[in-house]
Amino acid sequence: MRWTALATLGLMACEPMPVEVGEEAPTFALEDVNPTSPSFGDTVGHGGPGTTTLVYFGHANCPYCRAQYEVLDDLLLPVLAAGTPLEIYGVNLSSLADENEAMVSSIDLPWLQDDGSVWEAYGAEWRDLFLVDEDGTVTWKRNLTSFDLQDPVNLQVLVTELQDQVELQGLAE
Repeated sequence: MRWTALATLGLMACEPMPVEVGEEAPTFALEDVNPTSPSFGDTVGHGGPGTTTLVYFGHANCPYCRAQYEVLDDLLLPVLAAGTPLEIYGVNLSSLADENEAMVSSIDLPWLQDDGSVWEAYGAEWRDLFLVDEDGTVTWKRNLTSFDLQDPVNLQVLVTELQDQVELQGLAE
């Protein structure tokens, strides 16, 4: 993990730097708490080589985050039907677990609970989306705060960007 030193009020403090495109993604394994997910109750996550993963960092208590994750949920079936091996995980801070039921009420994707260590390892911001290739490298990232996937233009941009990355990785059949 990369760290940067910041001078605040004359004191030195360390803060994690975000994982950048081209860097190795931190591996993780977290519990899936979505009862409609195929991996419910299991410990899942990006575990390294062989798996292409889209990781979304959202908050269970955020209606906008829910809406974005619903769009990602709707996106998964057509992506898989096109022959693209892709896993999508949402990562929530466990301190916000009280809202998990509302978050997953209409979503079948895994919703993972993190004590903050995965957020910190990625240097993730609220609503960050990372694509991690089968070799464990971050190949693309985007923050969804001002990029609403409910807007059809933005959704098409996302689909095109993901397709481009998949073609670069040679994952499409």
